[in-house]
Amino acid sequence: MNRPLLIIVCDFLLISLLSLAKFEPASTIENQTLSNSLSPQRTNDMVAILKTALASEQQVRETLSSQLDSAQESLENSEQALVAKDSKIALIEKDLEEVEGRAQQLQDERVLLQQQYTDTQKSVSFLQDQFLEASSEAKRLQNDLNRSEQSAVAAKTKLQTIESELNLRRSEVSAMQAKMEALEAERRDAEQQKFQLALELKQSQTTEIIVREQFDAAKDEIREAKQDVAYSREQVSIAQSETSLVREEASSALLGKELAEERAGQLVEGIADLVQRNEAMAQQLQAPRSMTPSAIYARFLDQRLLTRFQASRSGTFGNTITQEKNSYSIVVFNGSELVALYHTDQTPIQLWSGSSEWEQMAGRVEREQKTYSCTKICFTDADPRVLSMPIGARQAQVLGLRPFKLAEDPLAHDQVILVDPSLDADAYGAFDIRLSANYSNYLEVSLPALERLSQSLVPSPGHLVFNPMGELVGIMVNESHCLVIDGITESGDIPFGYQTARSMTDDTFSRQAERLAALPRVLR
Repeated sequence: MNRPLLIIVCDFLLISLLSLAKFEPASTIENQTLSNSLSPQRTNDMVAILKTALASEQQVRETLSSQLDSAQESLENSEQALVAKDSKIALIEKDLEEVEGRAQQLQDERVLLQQQYTDTQKSVSFLQDQFLEASSEAKRLQNDLNRSEQSAVAAKTKLQTIESELNLRRSEVSAMQAKMEALEAERRDAEQQKFQLALELKQSQTTEIIVREQFDAAKDEIREAKQDVAYSREQVSIAQSETSLVREEASSALLGKELAEERAGQLVEGIADLVQRNEAMAQQLQAPRSMTPSAIYARFLDQRLLTRFQASRSGTFGNTITQEKNSYSIVVFNGSELVALYHTDQTPIQLWSGSSEWEQMAGRVEREQKTYSCTKICFTDADPRVLSMPIGARQAQVLGLRPFKLAEDPLAHDQVILVDPSLDADAYGAFDIRLSANYSNYLEVSLPALERLSQSLVPSPGHLVFNPMGELVGIMVNESHCLVIDGITESGDIPFGYQTARSMTDDTFSRQAERLAALPRVLR
């Protein structure tokens, strides 16, 4: 209620009180007369005043009503504007959320692109290393092929091909491995004829080393065989002389015919017995003979294969962590295939919990200045710590390898010869073995604790185990147990190159770690 309306109401109330009030007159007659004379006039004035107040109040009410309508209309307009503003704010918030989502998506794409850029940088670095290696290999090949004009021309052509291929691989990283294998195959074809005579010479020298001790061991038997042959010849000459005498006696006297026939039969039986003894000695000379530990180690040194492993991954602060391991191994027959054997301790691969997972791995085999790149390394089904790497028959031929045979009966001998592939000087020794009581595919290598202090070679993981015939029995998986290798079956593989990270993150690596953890404590 505003102030004018309040004043009007107060005036109206005051007038009403005045009109209803009764005052005692000084004299009844004068008052009555005065009231009678003043009553109509006072009533008219009051009515006029009330009309005026009523008109003012109606005018004020109309003004207030118009103002109220204006205020209501203004309020409605304000509400509509507020609703429109709220909808506009909602649209703006929605647009803002979309912008924030797009910004987050762009940030994720930026992180992914940054990671791809980092991987590309690593790939370029790895390709540069391979290019340097290929360049050094091409230079070495150029120096070797300068001996003949035709080989030199072929080498120059192949060097140009290699350089062009390497320049192309900087932009085509995914096709590099296949092209390198093609170039490697061409280089092997170019070197095959040149190294053929050298391989034959090396094989002859190896055969001479292995046979030398066998020859020394067979000298006595050969001497005895010669004595037996000489004795047989004497007996034959005696038999011939006696036969001639018998014939003379038979021709001169028919009465001694039966005696001559009996004597001749005895001579024939003696000659047949001598022939059988000679055949038996010949079979003994041709049968495989036991080799001394030094002869087995000499063959290992002659046929061992150097493998260079390289692994890399990203560090915590964006740097690149690399690890290189050089390991010696041998090549064995696995049916119709050839494989090289390793223990995980000889490679960057670690199966224990908490070990680092490599993003890239590479493997190269070297022997007598010849190098080949490998494509993968495989876990064996018998034990996850024993690894195998396929070697092509053509590669083994060019490398001059004579693969070892697997022992058909690991328990045919009570002793085995252990060879440490990581050492170069007298890293071998003879040890007693026995079949593990609870695990049929493992052998226990016996070595008392006191002898461990005096032995120059103590069984350790990765040692190769041979029988006295020079056949591979297995490989040591820990300090006391040897895994018997009678056949190699794959149980997952790790490809070399840029696909290493995939195998490290899928179930291949974790499954092998679980297999190792599930082995009994004595075998771990």
